[in-house]
Order: sequence, then C-alpha cells, then structure tokens
Amino acid sequence: MKKSFNLGALAISVCIEIVAMGTLSRDVSATSGEASRTKQGEYVRVRMIIGKNELVAALEDNASTRDFISLLPLELKLEDYASKEKIAYLPRKITTAGAPSGMTPVAGDITYFAPWGNLAMFYHGDGYANGLVKLGRIEGDIQILQRAPTGIIRLEKLGQ
Repeated sequence: MKKSFNLGALAISVCIEIVAMGTLSRDVSATSGEASRTKQGEYVRVRMIIGKNELVAALEDNASTRDFISLLPLELKLEDYASKEKIAYLPRKITTAGAPSGMTPVAGDITYFAPWGNLAMFYHGDGYANGLVKLGRIEGDIQILQRAPTGIIRLEKLGQ
C-alpha cells in the first residue's frame, strides 16, 4: 500500500508541474506579441473610419492578421469593387504563411487578397476565390460599408 501511495503522490506532482508549464508557455507567447489577443483574451479589434461613419471589426488570430496589425494605423484609398466589396491597397504585401489557399467570403468578412495585395471588405457574399485570406469580421451594420463613398478609410487598433 505504501508504494501505491507514493506513486499516486508522484503522479499528482507530475500533473501539477505539467499544468504549470502549460500556463507558463501561454503567458510567454501572449507577452511576446505572437498572438493578436488582448490581455482579456479577446481578439484585437480595429476601428474603421469612413467619412463620418465608424465600424468596428474583430480580427482573427493568424499570421496574416498579425502582419496586418503591424501596419496600423493606416489611411488608405477606398474603392468599390464589383458592387460586392470595398477594397483598399496596403502599403506592402502581408504574409499568407499557414493560410488556406482561398475562401468563400460572406457579407461582413474582412479579407486580404494576396494576388493584388489589397484588403477586401465584403458587403455582399461572393464565390470562392483563390488567394483570399480571412482577417476578421465587421461587427454592426454592414450597410454602412455598402453606402460608404469612395475616398479615405482610416484603420486603427482599438484599446490595449
């Protein structure tokens, strides 16, 4: 009986150490800037200012998004494309490392179109597109984006 008690105590000790190591590694990655999450565990949110209108988007946690966030704040020329999306060209291409080869966007998606190096913010869904990488999703009234005139869009990180 004594041997099984010692083995049980050893097993509990090992489990506690494994949990502590996992917590430490998550803390290190969060403070190293690897993740696009805020301290509260929420995803980074971005304010999009178009004329007198504002929209907020929640960004996903992926390599493309982290590279995009490194460019903020930005002021870009906004254009309408195909009566389905607003586009704006970034000052440089961003990484697509680890991204799927493409996606089918829906209204509200904020994406990066790698072949052209532009943001694409959808107010109507569209078919599958190779090279399209999801960055996040607009929160709120998508019609604001649809009605927005061409011109300047300002993108800035919220909070933190």
